[in-house]
Amino acid sequence: MSNVAKIRKTKELQGDTFKIAHDAKVAKKENDHVIDATVGALFDDDGRFHTFKTITDSIQRIEDKRQYAYPPIDGGQAFRESLLSWVFQNHEQEIKEAFNVDLIATPGACGALHNAFLNYMEQEDTLIMPDIYWTNYRAILSNIDRSYRTYPMFDGNRFNFAGLKQTIDQEIERHDRIILLFNDPAHNPTGYSMTGSEWREIYRHARDVIERGKHVTIVYDLAYMDYAGDSFETSREIFESIKDVHKNLLMLFAFSGSKSFSLYGQRLGALIAVSKSRDEIDAFSRVARFVARSTWSCPPATGVRLIEDLPLVKEGFVAELDQARHALKTRSETFIREAAEIGLCHYPYQSGFFVTLIVDDPALSYQKLSDQGIYGIPVERGLRLSLSSLSLSDVKGLAKRIKAIL
Repeated sequence: MSNVAKIRKTKELQGDTFKIAHDAKVAKKENDHVIDATVGALFDDDGRFHTFKTITDSIQRIEDKRQYAYPPIDGGQAFRESLLSWVFQNHEQEIKEAFNVDLIATPGACGALHNAFLNYMEQEDTLIMPDIYWTNYRAILSNIDRSYRTYPMFDGNRFNFAGLKQTIDQEIERHDRIILLFNDPAHNPTGYSMTGSEWREIYRHARDVIERGKHVTIVYDLAYMDYAGDSFETSREIFESIKDVHKNLLMLFAFSGSKSFSLYGQRLGALIAVSKSRDEIDAFSRVARFVARSTWSCPPATGVRLIEDLPLVKEGFVAELDQARHALKTRSETFIREAAEIGLCHYPYQSGFFVTLIVDDPALSYQKLSDQGIYGIPVERGLRLSLSSLSLSDVKGLAKRIKAIL
């Protein structure tokens, strides 16, 4: 009999992407012709892990006493100011004038999401998210014994606002608080980015719900924001619609420096709280720091110091980031065009690391493709392909190969 606590005995990773990615990596070592479209990371066209010279040089300049000493629990003042400037960019001043804002450093966006779900969900609450989602959300919620429900994400080629509204209205019959999760822009796993009009519809309905005496929190997973849109500026369009939100709406933004700076193993992230209510942000400041200290103690120092120094290298890094975004766009445009030519169906895609095929049985489709040396990740209602990890030569002709197998 195991000594594991009763409440933990049922906890087990199901369909973990890291396990599938490991299988693909082993297969590729044995056969170089294997297509490994599992990894949620950016690779160069020569198959090497993509790094940014400005970032690696900046890290190498961090003196030992800054890199190896404990950083502040929340990252510290310099970190927080620099991180806010990076995330909000030309919207920063306007947001600071209209809202109260605070943030803490976290180990990746996963740490930010854990903090958000734990602090803003009662055990009886239900997280509302679309039915096509990053599978690790389930694990994070299960770990803290919280639940979720989904709504159909798409109505044709557009976001399904009617489905979301219906789900919210059903939930407020049973709960006093509504917690919504969006992975936007460059949604993982489809690559869809919501429009300003779609966001305004959501904020209008959130206002209606709040005015009916309910609490509403919106959690934004910004993991792929820096690879969204056609430019560095358009990637921040998500912030253009928030000016007129209800005074009691709480917005929590989970930022992934791991993705933005190609520093996946460094676990660099942040949770940013934005609200017009000063009391709401004061409460965030208290509980977010408590959870951080009692869970991971303090964030990884290298990431904190990198963000502190980011203003010194921003111009050079933005230029490198534009090049990376262009390479990713070339791959995605090639795949989308070729898929359209042969009738391979996928969910709406605008930008980002992934495209998701529409398949009836994701597990069976995964098995058929992996048997033929093409590895993707089965997700709810689809099969995710990571274009970010494939060379342009791998992408060319891939849609035709998949269509022939499926």
